[in-house]
Parts: sequence; C-alpha cells; structure tokens
Amino acid sequence: MDNSIDYLFDINDTTDLQILTSIKDYTLPNVNIDGYANCYDYSFVDPKGYSIVCTLGDISDGVDFYTKSKVIVINSKSSKNLMSNFHQLLPKASQRLGVTVDTAYNDVTDFFKDKTIVVQHTGLQKKVYLSMRYLQNTLPAMQTYRAVTIAKTIGLTGKEIITKAPMTTVGTLYLGALFFEYCSIACGDNIVGRACGSIGWTCSRPMWCVETVLNGLFLRPLSHFIGLPMILNATQEIQRGAGLDLKDAAQISKAYNRISNSVVVDKCKKIVAIVREGRK
Repeated sequence: MDNSIDYLFDINDTTDLQILTSIKDYTLPNVNIDGYANCYDYSFVDPKGYSIVCTLGDISDGVDFYTKSKVIVINSKSSKNLMSNFHQLLPKASQRLGVTVDTAYNDVTDFFKDKTIVVQHTGLQKKVYLSMRYLQNTLPAMQTYRAVTIAKTIGLTGKEIITKAPMTTVGTLYLGALFFEYCSIACGDNIVGRACGSIGWTCSRPMWCVETVLNGLFLRPLSHFIGLPMILNATQEIQRGAGLDLKDAAQISKAYNRISNSVVVDKCKKIVAIVREGRK
C-alpha cells in the first residue's frame, strides 16, 4: 500500500488545505480519541479540533479525548508536563494549524470553551484518591441506612432526624443526587433527562457546601503540602466526570515529586530495599 496520504485529500478551501497539510507533517501523536480506532480519522470530522488535541498531546505526553462528553483526560505525569510546557501550546498549535499565533489563540480559545480537562492520578496517588472517593460515597449510604433503621425502630419523624443528624440529611440528599444524575443519563438529552439532571444538581448542593468548607479549611492545603489527593470533589465528578481539576492536580504532583526526590525519602527507599534483600 502507498504510504502517502495525499490521495485522501480533495480540498478546495485554502484554510482547510493549510490545516490538513500541517496535520500531514506530523506523525500520529500520543492521543486517544474515543470512538476512533485511529485518532487520525478524527481529523476529517474536526480538523482544527484534531490539531489542537494533538498539540495538547505533544506538550503533555498523552491525552484521552472523549468527543461525546467533551472531556479531556490526562494522567498526573502528563499534567506535570502540560504545566511545564504550557507556554509551547500556542506556538505549536499555530504550526499544526498553519496559521498565525493570534489566529491560533482564537481557535484554541473557541475549542476549549465547551471542553473540560480532568486529571486522573496513577500509583500511590490513585490509591489515595480512590480511598477518598470510597469514603465520600459509602459513608452517606451507611449513615442513611442507620438513620432509616433507627427511625423505624423508635418512631422518629423526619423533622427529628434532620434536627438531630443534619449531616445524615446532607448524605441522603447526595445519594438522591446520584440517583437523579443516573436517571438523567438513562433518559438522555430530552426534557425528562434535563429535569432529572437539574434535580440531581440541586440535591448535590448541600454536599458541595461541605466539600467547599472541608477543602478550604485543610484538605486542599494538606494535599498541596504532602502531594496526595485528599480533596473531596465527588459533586463535581458526577457533573463533569472523574478526576481533579488541572490546577489542583499540578500543585499536588509538584509536592509529590518534591517529597519523592527528597534526601529523607531516598534514604528510606534504600533501607527498605536492603531489608527486602535481607529477607530473600
């Protein structure tokens, strides 16, 4: 088979020719695009979007783009690369698009207007992150079950439960938010689905307030200091997908790398390695 891809293009528009010509000048990037076995096929659907996603992959060393949800997922290592190389985004995008930097700025801005970037951690950070999600999602269910069984046993009213255990009510509303968000997904993009989504968003607000307070007081500063994702953000995740915001993830990764490369940690690693060798 001819390795050239010139025969794939039948372009009359000069701007599209510039865009697609710039695409041909690059090898396939470290990008996965959902719904496309070969990410290059997406260039025929959205040439500009493809070039921008590829540029993001170039400077971050790997991204996953979900076209239906318009969510871009990168891992913690890629987020560090992205923040370090972010200044290269516009120059590289202008090269791929075959336009000036000013025009590239407008194209990139338009592309990211309706896109969400989330960071998913790996290794130890992933384990801590999943543990925090587990606690945030299981505790409300356990407390709600306990409240219902106690109320049935001793005859408490709803008002008494709310008065004596307000946090249980917050957790119960959060479970309701999950239920209605699930119904929203199941119903699809129609009036019923949107209504369920609105109810789910409303039910999640009390838990969002709790997250905001706890994160603001100590969880976010602690995460940024120890380099482990202790931040609570389940209410955000059920709205836009799993993962942390890029800014928080970058701060956490920076702290994690600082601690991992410290002299104390390095000595501890050597001691552990020696102990393991002695046991063999």
